[in-house]
Parts: sequence; structure tokens; C-alpha cells
Amino acid sequence: GGWTAKRLREHQENWHLFDPITLRGYGKMKNQYYGLPWPSWDNNHPGSPVLYDVDTPVNKGGMGFRNRFGLEHDGVSQLADESISVKGSNIKGGYPEITKDNIEEVLKIKLTEDEKKKIGANWKVDLSGIIQEKCREKGVCVYGNAKARVKVWTFPDPIPKHREPIHSPRHDLVMKYPTYEDQTNNFRVDVRFKSEQQQQDWSKDFPTMLVTMRVVNLSGAGMLERTSKYLSHITPEMFAHINPELA
Repeated sequence: GGWTAKRLREHQENWHLFDPITLRGYGKMKNQYYGLPWPSWDNNHPGSPVLYDVDTPVNKGGMGFRNRFGLEHDGVSQLADESISVKGSNIKGGYPEITKDNIEEVLKIKLTEDEKKKIGANWKVDLSGIIQEKCREKGVCVYGNAKARVKVWTFPDPIPKHREPIHSPRHDLVMKYPTYEDQTNNFRVDVRFKSEQQQQDWSKDFPTMLVTMRVVNLSGAGMLERTSKYLSHITPEMFAHINPELA
């Protein structure tokens, strides 16, 4: 919501007024972070230089973990406890995503009839901005404050385990650590996993794997376009990691 053409253009024109390490602005760009790093909730929000920073107020870029997996699982609450309270928040500990249905109860406020007519179903589709406005007044992050999820029960492997790449260079490990079963209608297409992996010993013809990787300081901010002056300065050249014996 805070990414407007006007704000982003102003950052581009005044990039020299931002610290290249902290991204913090000064002078007329004070109280903003360069590029308005996600999420920048609205026109008054500075951007979030560090995700899940509970020691910083929401209105200055802080937040807890997003509550997108329900309030509980197997009888265990998924909301943060009071030791993980976001600084400056009117709510101590965890709370759910803020919606039209729960905003009055969670924030302990009363909406006017006019606000009830205008407000959207949840913060993601609330074009009126009312949910965001009410949350900012209470120092509350619209997507909730939950525990970090370690056991991902919606994934094929709730507890992560090793699976060999489909075209593995180590065929001797394929049977021990097979990939997933073939999937139908996976993102609207059928995908071969196991049948492709075990179709043949791929390592005979393709003994070496070339794997593209993300550089941490470019992840999500210039892997393709390299449009950030700061990040391109930190990693100005292309490079490859290769084992000396293979080289």
C-alpha cells in the first residue's frame, strides 16, 4: 500500500540521502528506508528493513511473524506468547490476522456504521484503508503476531528431509533418498518427479550439476535487473563456485 510511484520516484531522485548500510534516510528523507522495503503498509509507513523485528514498533517497521496457519494446530496455539510482544503495541503477545469480522474484538474498538459499510473483508482487500488505519493507531501489525512455524504440516515433508534432485549426479543415492511422487494438476499442470528421476541413470551422461543460486544481499532485490546501486556496489561482478578438483 505504501509503494506509490510518487514515493519511489522521490527515493530514486534522492538516493544520496540514504545510508547504504542501514538504508535509513536523513535530511528530507528522514524516517524512511530506501526503496520502501516490503512491507510498506501505507503512505506514512517507512518500510521494513528487517522482517519480524519485535523490538521495533510497527509504525517504524517492526512486526511479529505472520499468522497465516490458523489460530491452533493439534490443540497447540499458533499465536505468540507475551514474551514475543511487538514493541509499542496495545496488544501483549500474539493476535490473529485482522479482518472485518474480528477487528472490533481484537483491537477493542467500535466501528461506525459508515466504516462498517466501507471496510473490506480483510486487510489484503480492504481498499478503504480502515483496517490499516485502526491497526496503526494501536501499534498492531495487520497480519497478526504468531509463533514461527517449524513443523510445516501443509508441506509434503512436515519435517524437512533430504531428497535427491530429479537429475541427480549420485544415482546410488536416488533409491535411498527419492524425490516426490509424480503430481497431477500441480499449478494447473502435470509434473513428473519420481518417474523422471528413476527413468535412467542421469549421472552417466550428466555427471556435473550447474546450480544457480541466490546471493543473500541481492535476494529479492536485483537478482535479474541489478537495479539497486547499493547492492550492485557490494557484489559488482558475476562469479561461480567450483571445486578445484572438478575445475
